[in-house]
Amino acid sequence: SCCSSGCGCGCGSCCDSCCDPCCDPCCTPCCVRKKTTVTKTVCYRPVVKIVKKTVCCKTCPRVIYPALTNVNFYAAATAPADIVYISQSSLPNAGLGVFARRVIARLSFFGPYDGHRYGANPLQKTSIYSWQIPDQTGQIKYYVDAIDPNKSNWLRYINCPNTLRQQNLISFIYHNYIFYLAIRNIPVGEELLVYYGHSYAKKLGIDTTQFP
Repeated sequence: SCCSSGCGCGCGSCCDSCCDPCCDPCCTPCCVRKKTTVTKTVCYRPVVKIVKKTVCCKTCPRVIYPALTNVNFYAAATAPADIVYISQSSLPNAGLGVFARRVIARLSFFGPYDGHRYGANPLQKTSIYSWQIPDQTGQIKYYVDAIDPNKSNWLRYINCPNTLRQQNLISFIYHNYIFYLAIRNIPVGEELLVYYGHSYAKKLGIDTTQFP
C-alpha cells in the first residue's frame, strides 16, 4: 500500500498512486498529479517515463537518470560519462563494474534495463544477465536478457554485492521495465551494486540470510 503520512518534502501531501515508484522504498519525495509531464528543469527525462503525467515538487530531491539507447547499441558507450564510469570491479572475480563519477543522490533512478526480450518459454535458456518480468498474478511474463553488450546498455555492468552493507541500489519494475533506485547517497568512486535475488546470490556463494 501507499504511504499514509506526508511525503516529508514540505508540501503536506502524499502520492496518490500506489504504483508510483516514489512510494517504494519510502516516500521522501512527493509527486503531485498534473496534466503536464515532468519538467526538464526538475528531472532528466528517462527513455521510458517513470512517472506518467507527473510533476515533481520543487523541493523533491529525486533526479532521474536515463539509460541512453542511441549510441549504436554498445552497452559501455551508453553510460552517462558525467555521472558514472565503467572499470574493473572492486569485487573479486566480478569483471567490470560501474562506479560513481560524482555524488549520486539517494532516490535517484537509473534505467530502464535494456536487453533482448523473450517470452517465458520453459525451454528457453536464460543468462546471468536476465531479469524476470512477472504479470499481475506473479507468473513470469517474459525475460529481459542483457548478455549481448551490443543489444543492451550500461546497467548490465552493475554487479551484485557480497554483503548487505555494500548494497546501494535496489531494483523495481514499472510498466514492465526494470529500473534501479539509489537507497542512499553514493559517494564519488564507490561501485554501484544491486542485489539480484537469492537464486543468483547463491550461485556466487553469497550468504543470502543477510538480505531481506
